[in-house]
Amino acid sequence: MKAPRAERGLVLVVALVMLLLVTLMASMSANLIMANMQVVQNIEARSAVRSAALAAIQEAITTPGFLPPYAAGQARRAFLRACEGSFYTRCLDLSGDEIEDDVKVTMTAPKCLSFVLIPNVFFNYVDNPDDRECQVRKQRYSACGNALFEVLATAVDDVTGARVEIRQGISRQTTAQAVQSICPGNAA
Repeated sequence: MKAPRAERGLVLVVALVMLLLVTLMASMSANLIMANMQVVQNIEARSAVRSAALAAIQEAITTPGFLPPYAAGQARRAFLRACEGSFYTRCLDLSGDEIEDDVKVTMTAPKCLSFVLIPNVFFNYVDNPDDRECQVRKQRYSACGNALFEVLATAVDDVTGARVEIRQGISRQTTAQAVQSICPGNAA
């Protein structure tokens, strides 16, 4: 009858060891879940900031005064509303609180990289009046071409620390006459 008492002590030790192992596994699982949650939050924050940068690029492209040629006296700007005193910075609201303070996107002014003349065969001078300014009779190339610009949009979310830079190319058709002011050194 003395043997069962010794076994009772052994069962207690085994139970305590098992409890310790289960506690360690639960703690490690909780740490792994927290790390995965942090990774997902970082991915979501980066994705939101990237979307904000792309939206700002689209807005800038449609803003008068962003891409040359500029009209006389036209203000050069990327956005119609200034953010932090700059018309090349856009503050956006991603949280839905109607306060544009969540993400700040800063654009560079367009930099002309090249200008390429467009052959006459790509224009319809008869049916399209807009094409007529490009017509050069008995020549292979028209008086118009594509100017290639590059802009850089940098978006930052100060709360999460997410930061994205997007380099975007933009092509714009213009006359070869206007190229000297748009793309110095690239005139055809």
